Amino acid sequence: MSRFFSTYRDAFFRLNDRVSFAWDDWNYTDYFYFEDTEFSAKFVDASFTGCRGFIIAAAELIAVRMHPFVDVSPTLAYLDAAWVSMLEDGICDYAVLSRSDWAGPNLGPLRAGMLVVNDALFDAVVDGDIRARCSFIHNLLQHVLEDHQLPTYDKWVKTVLLRLRSDHSNRQAAVSIFQETMPLGAPCAPETFIVEQPFSPEQAEKALVAHRQRLERENPWLLTEPLRGIVG
Repeated sequence: MSRFFSTYRDAFFRLNDRVSFAWDDWNYTDYFYFEDTEFSAKFVDASFTGCRGFIIAAAELIAVRMHPFVDVSPTLAYLDAAWVSMLEDGICDYAVLSRSDWAGPNLGPLRAGMLVVNDALFDAVVDGDIRARCSFIHNLLQHVLEDHQLPTYDKWVKTVLLRLRSDHSNRQAAVSIFQETMPLGAPCAPETFIVEQPFSPEQAEKALVAHRQRLERENPWLLTEPLRGIVG
């Protein structure tokens, strides 16, 4: 698991809360798959990788929300590999998740969060609309959180936005970590989004290498060779 999840697992939300949100396995995208342009506009100054990091971290917050009720380790394995894609684009496998294997209000939101991350890793590189995916994952979190949990989440988002504008802005994205012709920006680590702790962009690569070394040897999502040309 990432340092982000281990830091917030038992400290971000009040645990042992109920699951009271609606969940329809056949129409679940209605809960989040639309763009709140007012929210996505908040990321206009953030780099592509800054937005992608926010999406992965937010998906881990869904795991934080759900872990008292269900085993979240399969989701964390995928998100662990997604963080490594900050070092090498395409090194996290493309997610194809059976709806029947992730049915119900406990597993369904985990799957939905993973699919938004998958979108950010692949499709958003093609269409460039990473900020819409920031809105999708935000909408999903707003749906699954209890009312009393929302202020904690909103405060985290505000602090994340300040950090991204300072340390991962578009102005700093002139050189891509993936291709010289695609300015995605400098990598973000899980620690970038632990807002109570100082963390500089210069620390990110070392933290990501350490994260990769902590992963289980048989992480099913981490490839030996990066995927190329799977979308677009």
